[in-house]
Amino acid sequence: MLLYNITAIVEDEADRRWLEQVEEKYVPAMMETGFFVSNRILKVLNSPNEGSTYSLQFILENIELYNQFIDNAAGKINAEMQQDFKNQAVFFSTLMEFI
Repeated sequence: MLLYNITAIVEDEADRRWLEQVEEKYVPAMMETGFFVSNRILKVLNSPNEGSTYSLQFILENIELYNQFIDNAAGKINAEMQQDFKNQAVFFSTLMEFI
């Protein structure tokens, strides 16, 4: 099992709107791709960054599904999120394996 994590650092002014968009638009879009088996949204409480830091976590069964997601869906979904919050949020992703 793999965990695809998107970390988002969001400016205070955009925090509420960003979280609403994530819950109403982005998480459903990610889950509708069919590549993920579950997800969760976490807020980082001890972040050294200004603003709010969030972790969007999506669970995949294997690396093949991850590669298919990257090839077929990630670009569009990530580009929309970046465009909607241009200059208000910074994003980076990581892929982790459960041990």
